[in-house]
Amino acid sequence: MAPVARTLYVLVGLTALLVGLVAAKNLYVGLKMNVTPLSRMNWDNVITKGRPRLVSIVHFYRSNDGQSEQFSADYKTVSLDLDGIYKFAAVDCDENYELCEKEGVTKFPTVRVYPPLPVPPFDHEGELSAKAVTNVAARYVLSNVITVTSANVDTFISDSPAVPKVLLFTDKKVAPLIFKALSKSFEKKLFFGLVNKEEETLMKRYGVKTTPQIVVIKANEKKPLLYTGEIKYQAIFDFLNVHSETFVAGGGSSQDSAATKAWLTEIVPELEGKSGKDICFGVENVLCVILVSDGKPDKEYIETLKEAHKLFDRKIDRGTKYNFMWVDRTKEAEFANIFGLESVPNIAILNPGRRKRFVIHPGSVTLDSLSTFSIFLPSNSCSQRTPSTRSAVATCASQI
Repeated sequence: MAPVARTLYVLVGLTALLVGLVAAKNLYVGLKMNVTPLSRMNWDNVITKGRPRLVSIVHFYRSNDGQSEQFSADYKTVSLDLDGIYKFAAVDCDENYELCEKEGVTKFPTVRVYPPLPVPPFDHEGELSAKAVTNVAARYVLSNVITVTSANVDTFISDSPAVPKVLLFTDKKVAPLIFKALSKSFEKKLFFGLVNKEEETLMKRYGVKTTPQIVVIKANEKKPLLYTGEIKYQAIFDFLNVHSETFVAGGGSSQDSAATKAWLTEIVPELEGKSGKDICFGVENVLCVILVSDGKPDKEYIETLKEAHKLFDRKIDRGTKYNFMWVDRTKEAEFANIFGLESVPNIAILNPGRRKRFVIHPGSVTLDSLSTFSIFLPSNSCSQRTPSTRSAVATCASQI
């Protein structure tokens, strides 16, 4: 700022302070709010130090600017509801004109959003309401939440076993703001996962009957812990804080979990070099249900396998798990040709144990055909490629 302009700015600020001394008032005093009044003394502690992970919203105002008094009432109310998700703050530029000058604020009121670095701060444009501001700021809230399905839940739970796992069962496809913010608050202390209610097997596994429901899974607890309080940031934070304090931090966050590998988040992933060990060959007590095709299978076949996956998760034999996947015969010819298939798509069920034996599905790739074949396999099929009599697949698995 030029010297003349700077001098004028200071003079205007001093004049406004002296003339309005009686009428001026601090808009942010009282207990019923979570808005932090800022000055040069606390700016760095409140705003600068929070920039690596927090979204801060700052209201720069003058008491006589004609809009801030009404806005402040709304701002204080929203700060109570969304505290923890955002850092709410305000600067009285009548009293702190040097700070406002330093931040380059010349228009009043100005509501500025300070996203996590390296995103630069920006001024809110448009409707001057707390809801409008927070809606814009929402896109900058960081998250360590990963999607958890029946395909990757075991990896998610077993990874870093000393770190408790927090699951949110919901009807949403993406994590809500509260859960995102909590995942950053407990970074390196808790892992956070989002489970859609369509994952019926996981709902049953963890005793969840309605959504939303937060569940904490701890290595030394036989049963998961269900949160029963209000769905508000501070209430959930207090609940989780008790459990996070009883463990040594496992390092990293949910985003570091092996469960974030793309093939572990899909119900029917592709079987290839990178994924093979995680979804089939390195998994204990598993039968690999492999759809062999030339290229990526049509969507209808993938959907059929997803439905079969749901069926098997409900009827799964204790100790035996079924992983569904597909393999491109044109890419993985050496492996796929082991099955000796004349035509594709078709299904092979492989036991990836030491002897690596398999059977071939004799029918079409439909749910009815798969459910009959998959649940009942011949007792002597361990040494054959096609079934002839009915016996549970798990009985044969130990012989393959």
